[in-house]
Amino acid sequence: AISEKGSLHSEIVVQSRSAFELGHYFDVARDFAQSGKTERASVLYRQVIAQCARLGDKKQHARAFRHLGNLFLSQGRLGRAEKMLHQSLRLCLQTGEPLEEAYALNSLACVQFHRGKWQKMERICRRIIAIADSTQCNRLCACAYNNLGAMYSLRGFEEQALLAFQVSLPLFESEGDVQGLAEAYNNLATVYREKKIWREARKHYANSLHFARLAEDAYKGAKAPLNKDEM
Repeated sequence: AISEKGSLHSEIVVQSRSAFELGHYFDVARDFAQSGKTERASVLYRQVIAQCARLGDKKQHARAFRHLGNLFLSQGRLGRAEKMLHQSLRLCLQTGEPLEEAYALNSLACVQFHRGKWQKMERICRRIIAIADSTQCNRLCACAYNNLGAMYSLRGFEEQALLAFQVSLPLFESEGDVQGLAEAYNNLATVYREKKIWREARKHYANSLHFARLAEDAYKGAKAPLNKDEM
């Protein structure tokens, strides 16, 4: 059970006998993270990690490390995030879970973006695309192409950026992913702005705003240029 006292620094106790119960704790930790209660989320994720190790549940163990890594990423603690994500990847390789691996790689690509490690990021994104293609996961494929586009755009490789966004947009659309569409249209508009093609820039910024408004209830808008995919 989860016992929670009044203060922010209260201890959250996880006692779980099954993967199903661990799933509940993940949901609670994500709620904490998304509502800005990051310390509570961090404590809960760490306790889930300990319980996963005790239960020998490597799939959930990998997922818990990934979520904690994403939490550190959202705080700009890149070194801690990378460490947690590599722990997640190590477990994914042991369990043979390609989609879990791809989700961890997606977050690791964001770490490399923020560090300016462009070649590492591109290699990671290509690996995500290969996994996404083999598992027919359009959303992850769209995220990887959108992230590549954001990287190319930042480096001034405008034509490569446009090609990447032209792949990501229909994939996001096929999945009904309004958050992804908002981010991709925003990035696409930025490329056209840099190229001084104002009409296209205005059109795509308007599309971005439209989809950000659709996503607002769940996501509070779409302002980040990268698709982290999850907290």
